[in-house]
Amino acid sequence: MLATDACEVHTATMNAVHARISDWAPTIRQTAVGRRAQQRVPFRISDNGDGPRLENEAALARLWADSPRMCDVLECADGSRYKIAHPGVQNSAAGPDFRGAVLMDQDGRRMTGDVELHLAARDWYSHGHHLDANYNGVVLHVVVNRTAHETSRQASRMNAPVAVLSTTSNPDNPTEPAAKGVFDGWDRDRIGEQLDVLGDRRFLDRSRGFRMQLDAGADADQTVYESLMEAMGYTSNTKPFRQLAGAVPYSTLRRLAGEPAGALAAGVTALLADAGGLIEHIAPPAHRSQLVRLARKLGRPKRTALPQWKLFRVRPVNHPAQRLQGAAGLLARTVRTGLSATLVGYLAADSPDRLAKNLQEPPFIGAGRASEIAINVALPFLHALGCAGGDASLRETSMAGYRCAAAATSYGSSTRFAKGMGIPTDRGFLATARRQQGLLHLNKHLPNLLDSRGQFRVQPDAASISTE
Repeated sequence: MLATDACEVHTATMNAVHARISDWAPTIRQTAVGRRAQQRVPFRISDNGDGPRLENEAALARLWADSPRMCDVLECADGSRYKIAHPGVQNSAAGPDFRGAVLMDQDGRRMTGDVELHLAARDWYSHGHHLDANYNGVVLHVVVNRTAHETSRQASRMNAPVAVLSTTSNPDNPTEPAAKGVFDGWDRDRIGEQLDVLGDRRFLDRSRGFRMQLDAGADADQTVYESLMEAMGYTSNTKPFRQLAGAVPYSTLRRLAGEPAGALAAGVTALLADAGGLIEHIAPPAHRSQLVRLARKLGRPKRTALPQWKLFRVRPVNHPAQRLQGAAGLLARTVRTGLSATLVGYLAADSPDRLAKNLQEPPFIGAGRASEIAINVALPFLHALGCAGGDASLRETSMAGYRCAAAATSYGSSTRFAKGMGIPTDRGFLATARRQQGLLHLNKHLPNLLDSRGQFRVQPDAASISTE
């Protein structure tokens, strides 16, 4: 009876998924067209003697992104001056326009935080930023028009200094010399070598995180299960997915090991969707009661507070319900042998891409997402497992698999970051996951990697980094 219910639910669910994807396709196309249209905003700038005048904030954002090369110093209304080491990465979600900017004050001290852009300082208040906690991390409010405002009030009752963007270079004259950047004078090979070093560092940081949990007595299957679920949440829903992994422990899923193969995926889906409050997003109305009944038959965990899913600007194909079904299908293949043992079996020294291929679960987990899981979760976990258990072969194979893995789908934010830093972004340069991860590490830890002049500090060779 359980297998019959599971098959009925699975069939109905898949039909609903395909119908939903068909409904979403025009929306996705319209969104893409809209983004391309926004990117075609004309970049018009004029100067009437009182400073540059831009016609819209989109043009101002492009000017700010290029500010390290166009602006020697940035002068604030209170008289303080800053050098722009890095303008930050343009933000596509709610909140400030740029995140992670790095500035150097006149004494050589670094200041890191968010930047908000406006044509006029008063727009800070008319847009309600003084009441929005999302803007508490703003360290600089950049405007174009001259203003009497020295600071902008934040919801935290702190004040962000106001700076007037004044260019010392003509954006229409590319022959003028650019200001020195973080990698001034570096060739692409040297930059690539340093990104490889940082990529190894990011991998080993993740491995050490897993190792600390294992050394503290954490269950290996539950440890990697929580991280795998977190990876299914992308940026917006990592915390809710991890919460779900705690509400439905991996040991609960392993109780299904004796069920027929055809019922496993539906059973795991039922347990996770019921605990996550996502049944209505997965099954059509006529079959929702069947999915709930299936979860009850399987011994649904004690109900806890439902995860708070974030759906703002989440693409339909990345909806938590879609990602949950992918995770359920993948996990169902592991319940008989255990998640850790299954991942070890997927890793092969003679076929580095085998692990990522086995992590695919069409149509919910494609090659790109599977590669992300392999690079950010499975490989560092297996490296930690090898270190904790004294298995040199597992440790070395996982590290080698990471170093030769192909780069995952490019990240828009990291590409913008690289361009702002003068780092090549062509596919040939960022061909490996190792180098791509190095770019992400640089983005995250940039302030700690600069010297007092705002220049990049050379990191140790990759060979000197311990793999243990």
